[in-house]
Amino acid sequence: MLTVLAFADMHSRDLQLPDIQPNVVVLLGDIGFRDVDRINAAYSCPKIGVFGNHDGPDYFDDTEIINLHSKKITIEGITFGGFGGARRYSDKPFGQYEEEEAEQALERLDRVDVFLAHDGPANQSEPTDRAHRGFGAFASYIKTYKPSYFLHGHMHEDKQYTLGNTLITCVFVSKIVKIT
Repeated sequence: MLTVLAFADMHSRDLQLPDIQPNVVVLLGDIGFRDVDRINAAYSCPKIGVFGNHDGPDYFDDTEIINLHSKKITIEGITFGGFGGARRYSDKPFGQYEEEEAEQALERLDRVDVFLAHDGPANQSEPTDRAHRGFGAFASYIKTYKPSYFLHGHMHEDKQYTLGNTLITCVFVSKIVKIT
């Protein structure tokens, strides 16, 4: 069993770092670069993550955090893969993607045990406003590859639900997740 400490959507909140030693630290986006540095320095385990729609493309520079956007990695026998950003809703040049871009990226990513994302699967949770409607490509990936876990942020709520046999966990600020 892996203990995963996940962070998402800080948005300038006073970050209280949990006093634990997880097996893996996961960043799910929208975490200010100062908090990224604090998280990086606080934990000596592997650190992986994806960017959110409010992050800069350099937020993981000069850290030990591995960007999993359209990539995968194996840690202690568990495969992790990811896709950062949100579905396009504005003209912002970084951190937003068209549905087709997500579909193409996921075609190159085969099955993982744990999928990390900033945005969630489409039509699975409210609200459905333009900024938070999620990706249909994620729901298709889950249906096809059946990852055991799907962790995401972006919705500003702590919530768990299932889609098929996949446990989906929406993280808001921080959460400890046990991966078996």
